[in-house]
Amino acid sequence: MRPQGGLRVAGGGGIATAQDISVAVSQGAGAQSQAVGHSVAISRAQDNSQSISSAANDSVANTNAKDNSFGVCEAVDHSMANNNAQNSSQAVSGAIHHSIVNNNAKDSTVGTSGAVDHSISNPNLKDNSQAVSGAIHHSLTDATASKRTTAIATASNHQTSVVTTP
Repeated sequence: MRPQGGLRVAGGGGIATAQDISVAVSQGAGAQSQAVGHSVAISRAQDNSQSISSAANDSVANTNAKDNSFGVCEAVDHSMANNNAQNSSQAVSGAIHHSIVNNNAKDSTVGTSGAVDHSISNPNLKDNSQAVSGAIHHSLTDATASKRTTAIATASNHQTSVVTTP
């Protein structure tokens, strides 16, 4: 590794790119990771799935997709994004400017989340459900959906929103 370069590791057909003292790791034919600016991006795809992670400016992005699923996350500007999609599910997340996103989608579900400006967004879903969670400007959201329901949680300007469906 050179001081201006990055460390990249790709296995099983994965694609990894890294620049500016960053680390990118991809495992599986549907995995892609990109890290720049002292960041870490990790993607793992298995069983006919696609996993994409992108991290920039001192951030961490991690996506795991398995069993016919799709996961994509992006973390920018000192942020963290984590996605887990399994069993025919989709998880899409973005964290920007000192924010955290954790998206868990399981059993034919669709989860979308975003956190901006010192915020946290946390959707969790299972069993044919949908969840949307968005937090802006020092806010917190938690959307939990299960058993064929939809949960939507949004918050801004130092607020908290928690939505749980049965």
